Amino acid sequence: MNALQLFKGLADESRLQILALLKQKAYCVEDLAVSLSLAESTVSAHLKKLQAAGLVYSRKQQYYSVYYLKEEALQQKLEELIPCGTA
Repeated sequence: MNALQLFKGLADESRLQILALLKQKAYCVEDLAVSLSLAESTVSAHLKKLQAAGLVYSRKQQYYSVYYLKEEALQQKLEELIPCGTA
C-alpha cells in the first residue's frame, strides 16, 4: 500500500465520515449521500479517493455499487507504511 495515497485518503473530514459509516455496514452512494447531506457526485469523488488509497472496495449489486470498508488496510502499523532509512 502506498502511504501517501493512504494519508491523502484520510485527509478529509467527509472521507473520515464515510469510513465511519462503512465501519458499521456497507452502503451504496445514494445512501451515503443522504446520510451525510452531500451530493451523490461528491460522495462518488470521495469514494474514488478512498479506493485509490486502498481503504474501501465495491461490489456490484443489481443496479448499484455497494461499498465496503477494507478493515485490514486500517490495521497496518505505521512502521509498515513508512520506509526505514529515508533521509
